[in-house]
Amino acid sequence: MTNPTASALGRVSLFSGLDAHELEVIADVAQERQVSAGKVLTKQGAPGDEFFLIADGEVEIRQNGREIRRLGPGDHLGEIALVLGGKRTATAVAAQPSRLYVLAADAFMALLDRQPRIKAKVMTTVSERMRHRG
Repeated sequence: MTNPTASALGRVSLFSGLDAHELEVIADVAQERQVSAGKVLTKQGAPGDEFFLIADGEVEIRQNGREIRRLGPGDHLGEIALVLGGKRTATAVAAQPSRLYVLAADAFMALLDRQPRIKAKVMTTVSERMRHRG
């Protein structure tokens, strides 16, 4: 695989088992974004319009101003608001300089429609995260 974005996406657990072509399709719609420490990615209560995959760095997840978890390389966030069509359930802040892959809502939903394995993993994550909410 020669596309560095596709190679990086292949290391994300959410995309395990996808072949090179499937990873290339995702890479075509994912935008790489470098963010500095302190950058707010999502705000609790705001509408959700992006899905984030963490390539490098660390993101702090806060609910009601309290840190509830930290995410790192290979983790993802932002799926709950997109899948359920509601507001962000938490605030996400880059805890250190981070490299992210970002999918806009329409690209994310199209990905779920085309990739049943990814959809199943995302739905499992949504279920687990909703069950453990503050």
